Amino acid sequence: MMLMCPVTLCSVLLFVGTVTGKYSATCRSQPVSAAEGDDVTLQCLLHPPVNLSAYTLDWSRLDIKELGEVHVYRSKRDDPTAQMVRYKNRTTLNHEELSRGIVTLQISSVQPSDSGPYKCYIPKLKAGCTINLTVVEENQQSTTGPPEEDEPNNPNVGNRNAARPHNVTAAVVTLYVLVVLVLIQICMKRLRGRTEQHLETVSDGSERKIMSV
Repeated sequence: MMLMCPVTLCSVLLFVGTVTGKYSATCRSQPVSAAEGDDVTLQCLLHPPVNLSAYTLDWSRLDIKELGEVHVYRSKRDDPTAQMVRYKNRTTLNHEELSRGIVTLQISSVQPSDSGPYKCYIPKLKAGCTINLTVVEENQQSTTGPPEEDEPNNPNVGNRNAARPHNVTAAVVTLYVLVVLVLIQICMKRLRGRTEQHLETVSDGSERKIMSV
C-alpha cells in the first residue's frame, strides 16, 4: 500500500498535467467576408489534433445576449434544443472532420444580422478561438464597384471616353460619303442616259437631212 499510493498519485498528477493547458485552438486570423445570401464556412483547428467526436463543443456569438448558441454538439450528435432561433435549420457541423481535430461549421444563406464575432469552444480541453464574420448587403455590394468610366485612377478610361466622340464623328462622315457617292452614281447614270438619248436624236436628224438632199 505504501508503494502504490505514490505511484497512483504521480499518475494522477501526470494525467492532469498532460491535459490542462496542453491544447490550443486557432481560427482564421483574417475576418470572413460574404455577400448576403451566400453560404459561409467557419473553421476551428485544434493543436495538437485530437478526435473530437465524443467531446462537447459549441459555436457562439459573443455580441448577442440572446438565449442559446449558434450550434451545439454533445453526446456525439448535434443538439438543436440549445440553438438560437435565428440559426435553426441554417447550420451544419462537419462530423467527419471532428476525428481530425477540425471543427467546421457552415451557415447557409447568411444575412447582415449574421455579422459579428463567432467563438468556437471545447469546454473539456479549455480550448477555443474567435473569428469575425462580415456580411455585405446586396444593394451595397452592387454599388461598391463604380462604373468603369467613373474610375479616376484608370488612365485608359479617359482615353476611351475621349475616343468615343471621334468614333461617332468618323461613322457619320463615312455614312455621309457613302450617301454622296450613291447620289453621284445616280446622277451620272441619268446624265449618261440623257447624253445617249441626245446623241441618238442628233444622229437621227443628220441622217434625215442626208436623205432629203
